[in-house]
Amino acid sequence: MSARSASDVTKLKDQAARYIVKGSWGSAIKVLLQAQQLAPNDTYIARKIGDCYQRDGDNDSAVEAYKVAAKLFAAAGFLFKAISVNKIILSIDPNETDVQEALAALYSKRDGPARPAPKHWRAVEEMQFGMVEPEQIGMVETVQLDPVEPQQPDPVESEQVQGSEAVAEEAFEIDLDLAKVDPEKLPWTPLFSDLMEEELNRVIDRIVPVYAAAGTVICREGDQADSMFVISHGLVRVTSRDTSGNPLWLTNLSEGEFFGEFGFFADGKRHADVIAAEDVELLQIGKKEIEEIVNEFPRIREVLYRFYKQRVVDTLLAKNPLFKSLSPPQRKELIEQASLEIHEAGSTIIQEGDDGESLYILKNGEAEVFTAMGDERIDLAVLKPGDIFGEISILTGMPTSANVVAQTRTELVKFSKREVMAMAEKHQQLAHLLSETKEHRVEETIQRILTEGFV
Repeated sequence: MSARSASDVTKLKDQAARYIVKGSWGSAIKVLLQAQQLAPNDTYIARKIGDCYQRDGDNDSAVEAYKVAAKLFAAAGFLFKAISVNKIILSIDPNETDVQEALAALYSKRDGPARPAPKHWRAVEEMQFGMVEPEQIGMVETVQLDPVEPQQPDPVESEQVQGSEAVAEEAFEIDLDLAKVDPEKLPWTPLFSDLMEEELNRVIDRIVPVYAAAGTVICREGDQADSMFVISHGLVRVTSRDTSGNPLWLTNLSEGEFFGEFGFFADGKRHADVIAAEDVELLQIGKKEIEEIVNEFPRIREVLYRFYKQRVVDTLLAKNPLFKSLSPPQRKELIEQASLEIHEAGSTIIQEGDDGESLYILKNGEAEVFTAMGDERIDLAVLKPGDIFGEISILTGMPTSANVVAQTRTELVKFSKREVMAMAEKHQQLAHLLSETKEHRVEETIQRILTEGFV
């Protein structure tokens, strides 16, 4: 498009916006159709044409315009915007399923090698939002999808639309066949890119579009978790509290990312606050619907669980005083090297005198730490979720100085000595905190042994 054409499109968009504010849907449609002739691949124009037709009561034309918008979004890599538009189409005419089927076919997992996920599968925004609680705490509102009753023409309808003589009465014809789009050129989408066509089609079928204004608390930590969300437009911030109860920023999530899966796998509770940093459009799927889909397609549980494990480890690191200085991308780098271990009650995690080759974070359960002086056992500590251990041997190179035994069934996140030391070399603050933690732990152990030894 030439610079002049781009300028003309901008002017037409502005003119259409003025008509939309006045509720002059017919005039807005004429201007938008003219803009579409100049910029046939503009997703904004295509979506607005559909909105105006629907508000004007012309549902047939609205459906056709929305189809164009959905296909443009899909071809450009905006799957969730395409799904949102597709839901509007289905709300108008439930029989119009061809777009949804095309989306599932285009974005589902390919036969053969899958498109690789990017190294950092969560595109984390770097800016940290303030931890001030939003002034208005509201519930998430469902988008109004029902068509508005046709309004009486506004007096402005009689005004002369600039260039309207060049605008056809019917929508500008755009030939966009999604079957011709190369799926290998589309961006990798968390969760959805791992689903087969039938699985993805079923998930899309159960999704409901919702809207949250800026400042809305979409999820509140501790509340019952009854749904999962995918962001189709906008930005949310995810926050929690550290071990001292202070506000803690975990990450920001933007278009294409999802949240709410903790309630499906964990204790049925929300494990963080999720707040709309700006007006956001979301795709919501209820826990009941997820369970029904998983019963039909058990593999979806595996896909969700993989992402759940990554989020669990990230939250553990963010809340731990030792690792919370790391940024989300730095935590992600460390998470990629982590492994999960499960120890049943009574099993030995660390044997005193062994080579210390790993650092652990206790995820669930409890473990006891003890040593011995002669025949006497000396209890040193009981480890709770979020506690770390194993760092002394890693830093000193000495054999482990105590036993660690699981008191209950215990889940651990494990990092090798090589991985921890490599991260510490990159980040001096982490190295400093590791050293401080080691010194504090050694002092505690010596004091406990001296106290127990003289009682």
